[in-house]
Amino acid sequence: MRERRFPMATVLLLLRGLVLAAFAVLPGAAPDGGGDVRELLVRIARDRDGVDPSVFEGIAAHGDLDSLRALLRGLDYLKDERVLAAAYRAFRLYAGRDEETVEAAVEFLADAAEKAKPVSLRPVALETLILLGDAALRPLERVVKRHEDPALRRTAADALAVWLARRGDAEGLELVLANASLRLDAGLLYLGIPAAEARGLAQKAHRDVVRDLLAARAGGEGGELLAKHMLAPDTPREWKLLLIGIFVPRPDPATTELLAKLLTDDDSAVVYHVLDLLVERDDWREACDKLSPLIRNPDRAVRRAAVVAMGRLLVTDAKWREEALALGAHRDPAVRMGAASALARMRTVEAIPVLHGLLADNDWSVRAEALQQVTELRRKDSIPLLIERLAVETPRLRPDVHAALRILTGYDHGTLAGTWRQWWAAEGEAFAVPSYAEAAAAEDARRQAGTVGGTKSEHFYGVQIQSERVCFILDISGSMELPMGSRGDDVTSSRPGAPTRMETAKKELSKVLRALPDDTLFNVIFFESRVVALSETLERMSRGMRQRSLRFVDEQFAMGSTALYPAIQLAFSDPLVDTIYLLSDGAPTAGEITDIAVIREEVKRWNSARHVRIHGVTVGQDSDLLRWLTADTGGRYVRID
Repeated sequence: MRERRFPMATVLLLLRGLVLAAFAVLPGAAPDGGGDVRELLVRIARDRDGVDPSVFEGIAAHGDLDSLRALLRGLDYLKDERVLAAAYRAFRLYAGRDEETVEAAVEFLADAAEKAKPVSLRPVALETLILLGDAALRPLERVVKRHEDPALRRTAADALAVWLARRGDAEGLELVLANASLRLDAGLLYLGIPAAEARGLAQKAHRDVVRDLLAARAGGEGGELLAKHMLAPDTPREWKLLLIGIFVPRPDPATTELLAKLLTDDDSAVVYHVLDLLVERDDWREACDKLSPLIRNPDRAVRRAAVVAMGRLLVTDAKWREEALALGAHRDPAVRMGAASALARMRTVEAIPVLHGLLADNDWSVRAEALQQVTELRRKDSIPLLIERLAVETPRLRPDVHAALRILTGYDHGTLAGTWRQWWAAEGEAFAVPSYAEAAAAEDARRQAGTVGGTKSEHFYGVQIQSERVCFILDISGSMELPMGSRGDDVTSSRPGAPTRMETAKKELSKVLRALPDDTLFNVIFFESRVVALSETLERMSRGMRQRSLRFVDEQFAMGSTALYPAIQLAFSDPLVDTIYLLSDGAPTAGEITDIAVIREEVKRWNSARHVRIHGVTVGQDSDLLRWLTADTGGRYVRID
C-alpha cells in the first residue's frame, strides 16, 4: 500500500489556512447533508466550549478537504477536554473519502495521538485513527513501535494484530508479543485484512484471535520467538499461560524439554500450570528429577501438584512407592494431600491403610483430599471408616462424607452415624459395592424425589450454611445502590419503592449473623474499589462479637468499583476458611486482576491444595465467574432479581 506523508508544517497549513481565507473558501451545504460549513464554523467561533457537539459531525459529514480545514480551524476555539474529544471523534466520518482527505485526517490524528494536550485526548485520537481503516496502518505501526504510553501501544497493536502476525517477518511477530493485549471481549476492529474476514474475527474473543495467530506462526523462526518470549522472566503470566497452551499439543521431546524449563519460573502459577500439563506427556518420565525440588516450593498448590505428578509418573518405581508411603506422614499438609492422590494411584496393600489413615488427618484439607480419593477408589473396606467419620467430622466435611457413603453404597441412611452402623452390622459382610453407574442412578432418583438426606441449618439467600469456618464476601460497589428488581444496571426494570440491593444484602447477612451458633468461626469481607474486613482472620462467634459484626455490616455503604479478586484472595489467605459465600452484582472492574478467566485459574490453583467450597449469589444478572467458581468447588450458584 502506498504511504504518503505530509510534513507536519504542511499539514497545519493545509488544514487550517489563514483565518480570513478560510471563510472565503468554505463551501455551502453539500449534497450529502451536514449543514452549511460556514455557518457551523461561525457557531463554533461564537459558542466555543458551549457549542453543541453535533456541529462537529455536521462539518465532517461533508467529507472533503475543505470541511477538514474547517474542522481543524474550529479546534482553535476550544479548550474544554470533553468538547475537544467530541471534535476528534468527528474525524471518523472521513473514513472512505478521497485519498488526499483521508491521508490528511490520518496524519492529524496520528500526530494528536502522540502529542495532544491534555494527554487524555491521545486515546480518543488513537481510537478515531483506527476507525479510518487501512489508511492508518503505517501510522498505527509507528504508535506500536515508539509511543511512550504502553496503553496506547496496546490499543494500536490489538487493531494491527492480524496484519502484523501474518506479515511473515520477525519484527511483526515481536510487536504482537510485546504489545498486544489478551482481552476477553469481542467486537474489535482488525485492520489490514479483507472486510469480510475482519467481521468474522470480530465475533471471537480477542484472546482467541491472538492465540490462533501465534499458533499459526509457531514453527521455525516464529516458534523460536514464541519460546523465547515464553521463557523470558518479564513476560506477564497470562502471556506465558497462553504460549504454553500453544506448545503443549506438540508431542516431541524438544517441546517437553522446553516446557520443563518453566518449572523453575519465578511465578508459581506458571509452575503449577506446567505441572498439570506435563504429566500427560509420554516422554516426561525421564525428567522426573526436576520434580523433587518442587516439594520445597513456597507455594502450597505447587507442592501438592509436584507430589501428584510424581505419583502419576513413577507409580511403577519401587523406590518412589516407598517414598510415597513416607510422604503420607510428611509435616506439610500440602505434601500429605499430594500423597493421598499418589497412594490412591498405587493401590498397593501397603498404600491403602496409609490413605485410610489420612481420613482422620488433623488438617481438614488433607481429610477432604483423602475423602475424594477414597470415593473414587470405591473399596468396600472404606465404608466402615467413612461411617465413623460421619460421627466426628466437621460441619463443612460431614455432608461430603454423607455423599461419599451414598455414592459408594447406592443407599441413603441419613446423616446419623448410628443408622449407618446398624445397617453395616446387619449387611456389611455380604454387601457388594455397586458400580458407579448404579450408585449414580440411585442418587439421581433420590434427588428427583427430593429425598436426599440433610440437616436443617441457616440459609444465605437459600443456600444452606454447612460450615463452622465460614467467610462471607459481599460486593458493595456503586451498583449495589440500584433497587432490587433491576436487571443489570437498568433501573426501569425494578418495581417502585423496592429496597436497594445493598439494603437487601445487609439484611440477609445480618439475619445469618444473628443465627450463627456461638463458637462458629466466621469473617465478613466487603469489597468495592478497596477491600474492608471485619478481621484479618476468622473470629469466634460470641455475644460481643455478634454485636460487633452487626455494627460492622450496618456501617457499610455502596460506592466505588468492583475489586473482587483481592477480596477472594484475602479470604483464601486464612488457612482456617473452608467455605465462602460470595455475593456480587457485576463483573470485576478493579484490583490486581479483572480478567475473569485469570481469576478462575488463580482460584483453581489456590483451591487445589485447600478444597474450599464457594457458594455464589449473583444479583440482577448472571455471572460467568460466580458460576465457574461454584462449579469448580462444588458449591451452589444462585441468581436473585
